[in-house]
Amino acid sequence: MKVPKRITQHWGLKTFVNKPDTFWNMGGDDNTGNIFLDSGLSIFTAIGWAHALKHKLKDSGHLVEVYGYRADDNPSCIMPDGYDGMDFCVIDGRLIVNLWLEEIEQKYRAFSVVDMIGDNVGLRFYGAKNKWVKE
Repeated sequence: MKVPKRITQHWGLKTFVNKPDTFWNMGGDDNTGNIFLDSGLSIFTAIGWAHALKHKLKDSGHLVEVYGYRADDNPSCIMPDGYDGMDFCVIDGRLIVNLWLEEIEQKYRAFSVVDMIGDNVGLRFYGAKNKWVKE
């Protein structure tokens, strides 16, 4: 599944991927770049990437909300092997953006941007919306 070009262009996904640590304000006590300094969350977690994107878009005029779920509580989701939950941003109540999938778990990168209107395959990855918990 490929993300429609109009969506990636509109949201400028390229603006946010493959950026240096300084763009995301990454760092660590030993300068290893293992955390987002704005939140203290790990760069290897979906919740870390979700909060980093929310922080980046805080003055953009868009409503950015962070949601998450546990796979056990959302059996209709598709979960990457070895993970028990997922966190992501919903922008303006319509667009799911998950930079963790784009930057870390690239096997599922096709689901890093999902239009909640009309993308039934993409929504299947995230499972039942009523199982999402707002962070």
